Amino acid sequence: MERCWFAVGSMCVPDAVVMVRENVIAQLANIKTRPSVRLALEQEHLALHGWVYNIETGSIDALDGANG
Repeated sequence: MERCWFAVGSMCVPDAVVMVRENVIAQLANIKTRPSVRLALEQEHLALHGWVYNIETGSIDALDGANG
């Protein structure tokens, strides 16, 4: 991946995209720590999914929580 250098108060777009995806993955991992969610997952009564929406293309990157 191309390395981005920051200016004061700005963020490189490729870095922001990576951060958004990593946040969705982290939140999927976080919600699995809740006892009720963990139990429902173990009993196969619940499936978790995280979506990353690309507003420019309209595409959705679906994450199932297992593969990131």
